[in-house]
Amino acid sequence: MSDDVLGIGMSVRCNDADFKDLAPQLDRIERLGVEFVEVPTFAMNLLCAGRVIESNLREARAMITDRPFMVTVHGPIGINLMSPEPFHNRHRDVLMASIEVAAALEARHYVLHSGTVAEKPEADLRNDYLRQREALFEAGNLAAQYGMTLAVENVYTYSRNERTALPSELAAEIAAVDHPNVKACFDVSHGFINGNFRGADFLNEAMALAPFAKHLHVHDSFGRPVDVLTYSRAERLAFGIGDLHMPIGWGSIPWDLLMERLRFHPGVIFNIELDRAYWSEAEACVQAVRELAAKARTTSSSQPEMTTAG
Repeated sequence: MSDDVLGIGMSVRCNDADFKDLAPQLDRIERLGVEFVEVPTFAMNLLCAGRVIESNLREARAMITDRPFMVTVHGPIGINLMSPEPFHNRHRDVLMASIEVAAALEARHYVLHSGTVAEKPEADLRNDYLRQREALFEAGNLAAQYGMTLAVENVYTYSRNERTALPSELAAEIAAVDHPNVKACFDVSHGFINGNFRGADFLNEAMALAPFAKHLHVHDSFGRPVDVLTYSRAERLAFGIGDLHMPIGWGSIPWDLLMERLRFHPGVIFNIELDRAYWSEAEACVQAVRELAAKARTTSSSQPEMTTAG
């Protein structure tokens, strides 16, 4: 693995909100030999109306600590810091409480989704982005108290009536926040889907966000929106549509080209987000990601940089 990469991680998939299935999954991830596990606090009963459920947090902490890997956390997916008033404060409160949960689990990185809003003129969008930037700066101050990095993840939408940041737009937002504890989580599949949906060049988008990306979500797809009526995940796989969370190499993301062209933030974590339908491929997927990470370079790398997509 490249010296520029902090480690390989694997996301836990909890089906039980009381996380009774967490320990067996952690046991399985432990056998994979990864350096990090990403805990899905978004799927666990750890908060109630913005307050920590202390007894549940103690139980989760007992399951997670004293294992041979470090921890990252994916916070509540519903947090949307571009939400209008009066909902914005509620989202902010849940974010701050979930950062406290992550700190109790000794997380190095805390992942949250970038905001989504109804499509509107660019002038009106500025206030939404400003609201998000102010909340991220405040949350970054809290994260700094625990030596934690907030990693803002690029997402996607299939609706022309909604807007969420392209990777290049998220890069501009992280730069505007300008906080040492607020960086990006580059979800490569999300960027592939959103770029194709909005007619943006995926490689250029990836190159813009990579220097801010201290965290990666790694899984494969074909970059296609869900534009066919299907009735199951297996059917979406058959058509190759949507955010499939497949093993590396199953889709059409140009991984080798990305490792050649991108320069990530120093200390980046490659975290694998594999759907449970494909966990039979987990060991092979970890090996494939280790091979990718061995090629990865950061903005502090000594190799000459390539600054255009060509």
